[in-house]
Amino acid sequence: MNAESIKNKPVHIFDFDGVIVDSMPVKNRCYLDLFPETEPRRQSKIKEIIDGCIGIPREVTMGKLIAVTLADENDCKNDFQQSLSPESLNEISSHLVQVMCRTYSDSIQFNSRNIKLVDGLLKYLNSLEEKAMLFVLSSAPHDDVVAMAKEKGVFDIFDRVEGGASPKHEGITRIVNSVGVATQECVYYGDQHKDELSALSANVVFVGINKDSGVFKTSASVKDFTEIL
Repeated sequence: MNAESIKNKPVHIFDFDGVIVDSMPVKNRCYLDLFPETEPRRQSKIKEIIDGCIGIPREVTMGKLIAVTLADENDCKNDFQQSLSPESLNEISSHLVQVMCRTYSDSIQFNSRNIKLVDGLLKYLNSLEEKAMLFVLSSAPHDDVVAMAKEKGVFDIFDRVEGGASPKHEGITRIVNSVGVATQECVYYGDQHKDELSALSANVVFVGINKDSGVFKTSASVKDFTEIL
């Protein structure tokens, strides 16, 4: 990786979780606190869903966790389900997911003091060209991303902070088109293979940020920003 070539690009787009903030340990803990399942088989399945939740919409993950937690062969529960129409069951499920997602967001905010910026981030941002345009593009809920960025003191560094981006490659393309630069003049920083695929789909340069370089298939990566200062 030619670090200077990367830093000289005029447009830099950053994923949020795992790139701006090292939040996944806290977020995963918040999921587990919502589902303190003690039965070993379910506990194993819950952890499996949480480990695979990165890059997946929160509502999808929450729906899976609720389904595993409520899975029961109890006849009484089955009788209750059978007494409701599919529409009623869907409405109840949707409402429960929304309530649990709000509770999860509140838990993250409560524990946000334990979330730190990724090593070297601030120095790296300061090392970029003065006229460089900086964006945050995350699939996490917009309000959560904005609140966390403000709390960690980085919100005003960026030209725009955007959450709720799905699919992510369309968000990257939208930003590139809005600033009127060639795609190869734009860099996207992500921490997962899905981010790499989004960057490739949008035809922008990708830099992987992850302690495990094996996450990425074809792109250059670093463990954190200290390696490209």
